[in-house]
Amino acid sequence: GDGGGLQGTPTDEAADAALDVRELGNLSLGGISPYELARAGLIEAHRPDVLDRLAVLLVSRHPPWNPFVF
Repeated sequence: GDGGGLQGTPTDEAADAALDVRELGNLSLGGISPYELARAGLIEAHRPDVLDRLAVLLVSRHPPWNPFVF
């Protein structure tokens, strides 16, 4: 990612992190940080800087908000 978007390419290298699609959705919708998810055991970081990179690339700047009451 370069600030203008993200791009993915196939690789044979080991993953930098392991997380479920639920946690990926939580990160992209906002309201929780990758550090909190890692402390809860929901993200397995395989590199020391991966949580910092996830915080920059995936976390929303706006907190989640729903104006409708169910």
